[in-house]
Amino acid sequence: MKKYLKSIFFAALLTAACLLTGIKASYADEGFVIDGSVLTAYTGTETIVTVPAGVTKIGDRAFAGNKTLSSVTLPGSVTEIATAAFFDCTALSSVQLGSGLNTIGSFAFCGCRKIYDISLPDSVTVIGDDAFAGCSLSSIKLPASLKVIGNEAFLNNKELDKITLPEGFETLGDSAFEGCGNVTDIYIPKTVTHIGVAFPFYEGRLNVYYGGSKDDWGREDIAQSALVWGEEISNLTIKNAKMHYNACRIYPFTDVSGDSWYTQHVYYVYEKGAMTGLNETQFGPECFLERAMVPMIFYKIEKMPAISVTEKPFKDVGLGRWFTSCVAWAKAEKIVNGYNPDYFGPEDRIIRQDFIKILYSYAVYKGYDVSAAEGKYREVDDWKEVSNYAVPYVNWGYANGFIGNGSLLKPKDDITRAEAATVLSRFIRKYGI
Repeated sequence: MKKYLKSIFFAALLTAACLLTGIKASYADEGFVIDGSVLTAYTGTETIVTVPAGVTKIGDRAFAGNKTLSSVTLPGSVTEIATAAFFDCTALSSVQLGSGLNTIGSFAFCGCRKIYDISLPDSVTVIGDDAFAGCSLSSIKLPASLKVIGNEAFLNNKELDKITLPEGFETLGDSAFEGCGNVTDIYIPKTVTHIGVAFPFYEGRLNVYYGGSKDDWGREDIAQSALVWGEEISNLTIKNAKMHYNACRIYPFTDVSGDSWYTQHVYYVYEKGAMTGLNETQFGPECFLERAMVPMIFYKIEKMPAISVTEKPFKDVGLGRWFTSCVAWAKAEKIVNGYNPDYFGPEDRIIRQDFIKILYSYAVYKGYDVSAAEGKYREVDDWKEVSNYAVPYVNWGYANGFIGNGSLLKPKDDITRAEAATVLSRFIRKYGI
């Protein structure tokens, strides 16, 4: 019996070994050389490549010097792109990075001059030295998780024009943006602890928007470095640059200061594309939110699904207005309703409890968990002011921390755009939208 079991055991091992060998063989047939979960080399001839699922690292120089590779897609399992992984891949123009990527190593895409655009996942924390040097990026959206940009990371990306370092960012390396002479605006958060000589020999006029005060800018831990040769931070000046202190991270909005209670919430919903400004320079934080603006928020979050509107969704929502499609869509999906079946009041101000009601309805539409402890909202002093129809929605909003951080709910007050941005950013973070 023992001999029989032993035979079965070894047979199982042999089968597993054969299966593994088969997997490796299939990878090898496709040109992938994989050691454990590390892709160490690509020897294939395909111009469009999808890296196998399960690979966690693109190894040193794995694709380096490949002159025919034009497109590469990485799975979500890849957490690191190592040194020079795609160095001098001169035909590479399309790069799809996986959602789990944490580190982009030194020289990772250096010399990939046909990369004009790349989307960095929210998981990236480190961009190494020369990682994108010599590329042709015209814009770059740096993820909120980013902490470090290495030396010469974006060297000679001549078409870059604006740079926003995310809140929580810490280290900007020497010559990080050297040769990016088209940059006119850069936002630097108060959280930064080291700034290298990021713009040596910079010849353009630079607007530096700093999230902290003038005193913060000159504090000892970052005063040892400079943004432009010979111009130390301790001198509080940058060659050819105009400083803006206590600046909003969203530098186009001149009415959102860097130290306002709502600044980061405004930035977050702006980055998510959920809310934009009243115009290019004004967000209108103290302006009141109109009812038509609310379905537009969720319509944008849903990437503005195509909808054919041939009849008015409400008598006061005419065809061809800026809000017609979003109101019609939201009504069809049971996200909004009107004062009655005929009237929506698109240009009326929306009160706080009605904003939460629409937020709740959107959560139901998405299939999110909307459970909440019954009567939780009664912890707040003015809970009796909540209308009966709004009780379940306000209770849910309060129980989940979207509203009521102070001692009042103010359910019938008109909601401002800053307040709406704050509630919305908490909602998006909770549900991972």
